Amino acid sequence: MTSIVLIVEDLLGGAVAARILKTVAPECQIVNQIRWSKDMIRTRIRAINRSARGCPFFVLTDQDTLDRCPPRAIAEVEEPIHANLLCRFATMEVESWILADRARAARFLQVPEHRIPLDTDRLPQPKEFLVSLARKSRSSSVRRDLVPRPRSTSRVGPDYNGRLRDFVIAQWDVRTACEHSPSLRRTVARVEAFPPDRA
Repeated sequence: MTSIVLIVEDLLGGAVAARILKTVAPECQIVNQIRWSKDMIRTRIRAINRSARGCPFFVLTDQDTLDRCPPRAIAEVEEPIHANLLCRFATMEVESWILADRARAARFLQVPEHRIPLDTDRLPQPKEFLVSLARKSRSSSVRRDLVPRPRSTSRVGPDYNGRLRDFVIAQWDVRTACEHSPSLRRTVARVEAFPPDRA
């Protein structure tokens, strides 16, 4: 059993990272899950790199914008990246990976599958796209939980992260999602070889 520390932005990112590990590297045991903002991850990346000498770290964050190049972000470490540190960026957000399991996502949202693109990495704003699908859902509970309330300033509904986390844990299939998300496919390939000394 290999112990591993997760660093993610939020509840949903943690569920996605944990599901990937459970699928690809079931012998890895998550001993701690830390939730930090993207800015906090960036400012502490050098400390994380040093901590990885003692324990593997899996850092998952959203790319968010095209100009946020993952290699550029990692370059901020300004020292060799330890083999026990794996940093991955969802293109553009983890929602694109979730939607990549098109059939299950469509059933969960209760919308036609053809409304979800074949290459979800091409969605410029996956979160907004997912919410737009939820607006058209045949399920009143999906609309209630995932869609922002009238006059709300929030981008998402009141139980957005909770409902999607439950879907990821219980239904989302990582291998199927890889078929429609090149960035997820690359991440899975990296996780399969990580950490280098795992049994």
